[in-house]
Amino acid sequence: MRSLIRLVAAGAVAFPIIIGSAGIASADTDSEAEVNHAHGFAFVGEHGAFLHALHATANENGDTSFHELFLTAGDEGAGAFEVEAFTEDGDAFFESDFSFSGPYGAGTGFEDSSVVTGDHFDNVDHDHNHDDDDDHHDDDDDHDHGDHHVGGHKG
Repeated sequence: MRSLIRLVAAGAVAFPIIIGSAGIASADTDSEAEVNHAHGFAFVGEHGAFLHALHATANENGDTSFHELFLTAGDEGAGAFEVEAFTEDGDAFFESDFSFSGPYGAGTGFEDSSVVTGDHFDNVDHDHNHDDDDDHHDDDDDHDHGDHHVGGHKG
């Protein structure tokens, strides 16, 4: 159990360094504006340890990211939960995983989802303007404005 507490404590020390390094790397790009937010909390005590860290970014190209991490270890076991979501070049991704171990058993699980737009989105009219001529009337008789195709993968 002490090794798990040491692992959580080491993670609590290392995670801000990792976030800081990412912030430094993104800050020296002159051609792209980026907004960063990070915060964290760590506790180590007589009966265990806990870490919560969060980092989010957005840039002028519309790319975004969100990463959150929980780690805990104590007298009754240990657990971890991590979630990450990001967009890049019009594609969207989501990943989460968890694991735990205690006196009554252990478990793990994950979820991964994505939407990859690909070339088939190039012909979609995102403004919902179906008027191909200049008469200013909608040429789409059925008025189905929700006719977007979403391609993706859920694993």
